[in-house]
Amino acid sequence: MFDQLHQVLLGELNAAGRIDWTRAVADGGHLRAKKGARVSAHRRWIEAGQARSIT
Repeated sequence: MFDQLHQVLLGELNAAGRIDWTRAVADGGHLRAKKGARVSAHRRWIEAGQARSIT
C-alpha cells in the first residue's frame, strides 16, 4: 500500500515540477547479482542505528 501511495505522490510532484532531480539518488543495492557473478568477501549493510556520541 505504501508503494502505491509513494508512486502516486512522486507522479503528482513530478507533473507539477516540484521535484529537484539534480539532488536525486538512485540505489541498486536491493537488486540481486547476475548468476555467476562473484560475491565480494566483505558486505557492508546499511541500516538504521544510533550514532556514536561525539562528546
